[in-house]
Amino acid sequence: MDELPPELLEEVVGHISKPNDLLSLALAAKIFCSIVIPDHLEFRHLRTNLTDTRTWNFLIHNPLQASYIHRLEIFTELPWHLQLRIPKPILARLRKSSKAGEHPTAVADSSLDLALPFMKSLVDLTLNESFSTGALDAPLR
Repeated sequence: MDELPPELLEEVVGHISKPNDLLSLALAAKIFCSIVIPDHLEFRHLRTNLTDTRTWNFLIHNPLQASYIHRLEIFTELPWHLQLRIPKPILARLRKSSKAGEHPTAVADSSLDLALPFMKSLVDLTLNESFSTGALDAPLR
């Protein structure tokens, strides 16, 4: 399996949606572990605020990581009982402050528009302006 091109291995991993299946594949072979653990598992599901331009900018500037996202939940206001679900590489950049004087929603709308085309594996997009309990409380499969 070591002689297979990395692009082919990435393609195989990219078609697996369930985190449990990704973990099983990572445990099956070291070559898959080196692909699944650092990126695919972290980026499979993203939950964030619409106005978080730093997240959108990270995805715009890192299209490979953006392509790993299968499920995206965007909130205009995140409910208290839900946590952000942001990959560690993005969290490292979230510590930096955004530019002063920008209107967050207008900037976020344009940043989201630029980031979405890079999310080639996206199969589930949820936009929540007003929160209602339901499917989001169910565990990921």
